[in-house]
Amino acid sequence: MRFFRRIPPERAVILATLALVAVNIAVTGRWAGVPGALRGWRWPFLAVAIVVTAVLALQRPRPSAGLPRWLPAVVAALGAVVMAVWLLGAWFPPAEWHLIPFLDDWPPRYLSTVDGVRLLQRGAFSGWEWNLLGGYSTATDITQSLALLGAVPMTLFGDPVGFHLLHIALFCAVPLLVLQDLRRSGAGASAAIACGFVALALVGNGWTLVRSGDTNSLAGTFAVLVVLAASRRARSRARVGFTGLVAALSLAVFAHIGFFLYAVGLLAVEAVYYRDVRHLRRALAAAALAGVVSLPLTYELLRYPGRFIPNNVMFVPPAQIDWIGVLRNLAYNVEILFLPSRWFNDPSGLTSLLLPILLLMAWTRQGRLGFYAWGALFAFVLLRFNVPEAGYVFARPEHLLVVFTPVAVAGFVATRAADRRLATSLVVVVTLCFQVAWFTLPHLRSVEDFVPGVVARLETLDGNLVVVENNPHRDVTAPSTERSERSLYGTHYEALLPSATGKRLYAGYWDGWQWTPSRGEMLAGGAWKGRLLSGADQAAFVAEMRRWGARHALVWSSTARTAFSSWQAFELRWSHDPWHHFELADQPADTRSVVVEPGAGALVSTTPLGGVVQLTGVRRGALVTVRTRFHPAWSVTWNGASRPALDREGQLAFLAPADGSYDVTLVYPARRWALALGLATLLLVALVEIRARPALAAPVEP
Repeated sequence: MRFFRRIPPERAVILATLALVAVNIAVTGRWAGVPGALRGWRWPFLAVAIVVTAVLALQRPRPSAGLPRWLPAVVAALGAVVMAVWLLGAWFPPAEWHLIPFLDDWPPRYLSTVDGVRLLQRGAFSGWEWNLLGGYSTATDITQSLALLGAVPMTLFGDPVGFHLLHIALFCAVPLLVLQDLRRSGAGASAAIACGFVALALVGNGWTLVRSGDTNSLAGTFAVLVVLAASRRARSRARVGFTGLVAALSLAVFAHIGFFLYAVGLLAVEAVYYRDVRHLRRALAAAALAGVVSLPLTYELLRYPGRFIPNNVMFVPPAQIDWIGVLRNLAYNVEILFLPSRWFNDPSGLTSLLLPILLLMAWTRQGRLGFYAWGALFAFVLLRFNVPEAGYVFARPEHLLVVFTPVAVAGFVATRAADRRLATSLVVVVTLCFQVAWFTLPHLRSVEDFVPGVVARLETLDGNLVVVENNPHRDVTAPSTERSERSLYGTHYEALLPSATGKRLYAGYWDGWQWTPSRGEMLAGGAWKGRLLSGADQAAFVAEMRRWGARHALVWSSTARTAFSSWQAFELRWSHDPWHHFELADQPADTRSVVVEPGAGALVSTTPLGGVVQLTGVRRGALVTVRTRFHPAWSVTWNGASRPALDREGQLAFLAPADGSYDVTLVYPARRWALALGLATLLLVALVEIRARPALAAPVEP
């Protein structure tokens, strides 16, 4: 007993961590088949490493000269090699850079970035998506675009090559930013080990990021690290350091507004950690100014809040929150911390396994390393608030753990293990715990290679819109008693169909519900407007197709096929299992893109910032309805004069300005004034900072 009483706190923490890992291996048989699981092929090696490390930790401490000199270099090299092999060998082989990644969210991620870059080239950050959901503002896709980060590589090297280079650069930048931050803080060997650990954690998180195409979270994590680097400069009173912090926070908004919020939270944590009230005031001021700089992206959401739904987890966010249900979910999120059988070695589970180390590093407050421990605990606590009512707000902090947890653990190994053999053995244990698994990312030339039959059929169809059943990967029904059918394909390809076929679609973007109020207006997995189709929906669905000028529907789910087959208003025209083409039996059907009586109208051209309506033989004052969705930002221009846009049952309309035949221009605002205001704000902040305070030489750490 006397020996155990003399165990140093560091060794007690190591033993507690080893115990958690051992228990996790013993009780997580359910995860054995998941690639990268601890109960997979690695568990015998990990078991041996645990035993060896435990024996070394129980031995009487021996004074030693720190880490083996070779260990930091080996860990950093291992991380670099693994990342290079996975990036260039499995996920983004150079031979496939001219193709499009085709898995889960990758096709819409690629297309949204391409469209975003095209908008940037027009001097705008948001515009109008004509081809999906009847048309909607892309400002609502605020968390999804990599346009600003991808603008340079995609402009220089072309869309597909630049898109791949962007992702390779983001993956490589994350550990390099950590390395730079720790070296400037004098972290020594911790910096190299942290760089290697973060690289391994990033590759392991590829099971989430790359397999799902959720790389907007990778961009957000990168932006957070840029903010922390700028924060260091601001705290050290570097020239234009405050301006750099404003610019970095603005970048976070453009990358992913959720990670902007996390970055602001981390700046507050940083101020508390360093006991620096001035830094907190500086961070809040920089965040407010970043809000002004980012107005080109966010103005529309602020101006028209009713056109944006921040919760894309629940189809209909409740008007009144079920607080009992929320508390029940929060209690479960806390309870899971005490259930090792539910921990997988994803970022959250790995943090649970290494929690004793994080707590000690946070308590001892070892310079910058201690701050990373605080940051890991901050993200870990945020995850406890992850409930459906909050959307994805408290789910994304998991990606921050890919950085903060490995850095804090690396600091513990380098500064607290105190014995060369123990430190080396502990590095082996931690390295084996990372969820590194080999899988490849499929690539294709175009959507025609993916669903050739659907593309060929769409090219033959007429009408303003064509109904194409979406392929959701999540349940897209509102009632808890129903569930939409399982997805047909492993990827979301629908958004690529319009450019390949020239057809606008009655279909949605992304996975399930979007952030626009019109997100329910798609057919997906047999569900429509939040519930499964049934025989009773015929009249409503037919009315919807007539409203949009659609006469064709391509469906794949058994629910939709059964419903359409039973509806007398539709006739089966084509089938190629599992796809079936039904046509509205109206003769003739009204499939015009522009409706006006008397006379005729057509939408002859469209861009993300407007379109041209060609009118023929119309009378002045006649109501002209364009079959796209109404938005208050729309304006109508004729003969150089602006005219009001009208809302006709949710669709864009206007009154014909004159008799005869002529063209009318629809204008969706580019809001270049917001871009000018943002740039002017940055310039003004820089000028004020330069005049008010020259650069001062100061240590980086307080």
